Amino acid sequence: MGSTLTTLLAAAPHARCLVLLTGAKTEYRWALQRLRDDAFVDKRLYVHLGPVGDGPWHAWSWRLPGCLDVAEKELQTRR
Repeated sequence: MGSTLTTLLAAAPHARCLVLLTGAKTEYRWALQRLRDDAFVDKRLYVHLGPVGDGPWHAWSWRLPGCLDVAEKELQTRR
């Protein structure tokens, strides 16, 4: 997983943020462990645990901050 993300982010050097969405705690923990095992480090990646809508329009109806808003705030604290 780490090598795939490294390749993806290297191909997009101007990308500010990449969000990996998961709606399950098990998948969230697995993703973080895989990234640690692969020694993946890139401050632009944010792993978001939260409800995953069935399309962008679904998230607009929620009265909670979207995952992109949360990711931007989190990534700002990492700089």
